[in-house]
Amino acid sequence: MKSVLNICVYFVLTWIAAGKSITPNFATRIAGGENVTIEEFPYHVSVEYRGRNLCGGSLIGDTVVLTVAHCVSTASPEIIKVRAGTDKREKGGVVVNVKEIHLHENFSRSGVDLSYDAALLELSEPLSLSDKINTVELIEENESLEVGTKGIVAGFGRTKAGGRYPSNLMKAELSTVDRKECRDKYDENELPVTDTMFCTSTAEGKDACQGDDGGAFLVDSKQFGIISWGWGCAREGYYEVYTSIPAIRAWINSKVNI
Repeated sequence: MKSVLNICVYFVLTWIAAGKSITPNFATRIAGGENVTIEEFPYHVSVEYRGRNLCGGSLIGDTVVLTVAHCVSTASPEIIKVRAGTDKREKGGVVVNVKEIHLHENFSRSGVDLSYDAALLELSEPLSLSDKINTVELIEENESLEVGTKGIVAGFGRTKAGGRYPSNLMKAELSTVDRKECRDKYDENELPVTDTMFCTSTAEGKDACQGDDGGAFLVDSKQFGIISWGWGCAREGYYEVYTSIPAIRAWINSKVNI
């Protein structure tokens, strides 16, 4: 992992294959999206370092945020804050301190396998719930998604690879694809897509982008996944990859009993 100064801003790992150094863009993203209000996504929060958005997160309890482990794997709670209740990037809402960070025990801090890319942030104080700040329901361990299921992602990430960050919260609708199809594509680059993950298509030019990782993938108002990684933003022929909530549901329960 990189130093604290660039925790998950791009989450770039150096991949070595056939004697060549390749730097895939693992930080994830909203490309091809549209502006939304926080009232539409009151569970969405920004995980910040020194007032800058590092990644997204979802409020699953009034003192608990679910995000990706790669965003905070090298961070101490003292340097991370959570901003809730605003659809403006790095402005407004309520900012609270983080008391404790729980990384999934099976997440690896090195290498290119992002299995169990999940973290829980315990807040130092409860958030007051309202129409702008509210929790999201998680699916259960025994629930699953059919191929072609449409879901919604939201975030403050770039609108295209290398582009500017938006000032407003954005959303995009994406459809799930067969895991084998996704796995076969990334196998070409020796990037593992495991059973703890699922994928969505970027065929319509829509995707998550840098700064969106950690955000929720929602289907019928329930969170089924966490934006984790991908190759570029809406890059033709590639897929967005998510941490599957059923794969980590028991772990979440063991930590916070949501």
